[in-house]
Amino acid sequence: MANKKNKLIINPRTNTHVFGIIPKIEHKNYLFPQGEIFLKHGEHRGPNRGWGASHIWSEHKRELEFMGYKKSEDVARYVGDILCSGSKIFCEFSSLREERFAVLKSPIGSAIIEHRYDGNNNTFYSVVTAYKQGRPHGQLIGQLK
Repeated sequence: MANKKNKLIINPRTNTHVFGIIPKIEHKNYLFPQGEIFLKHGEHRGPNRGWGASHIWSEHKRELEFMGYKKSEDVARYVGDILCSGSKIFCEFSSLREERFAVLKSPIGSAIIEHRYDGNNNTFYSVVTAYKQGRPHGQLIGQLK
């Protein structure tokens, strides 16, 4: 099913498709537009290759199970636990060509998100991956709404 990878996953914390909101952030020569964060089913293409819930489970299953996220459906709960209001937003400006952020809510873990546009040119952010990590990389640029 080709469309399955783009299927939006429900955030069990809010019972909506929204996992957080990136506020408008102006930083030196770059503007990060406001947008909602979504988790899609995604796909896993191999080690460190893929995106979305499917990739997160395939890549980080053992560490998630150790933390109490026992089945693939728990990925949404894990991402929701990371991406809550007040979570810190970090950005590695050296890799802005991909427009990725690292969003941290210690000690749960980090989520990497990408800036995207929908069919109507509206901004949104898509979860690439999420994993347990001690420290974020990059510069602190804001907090989730």
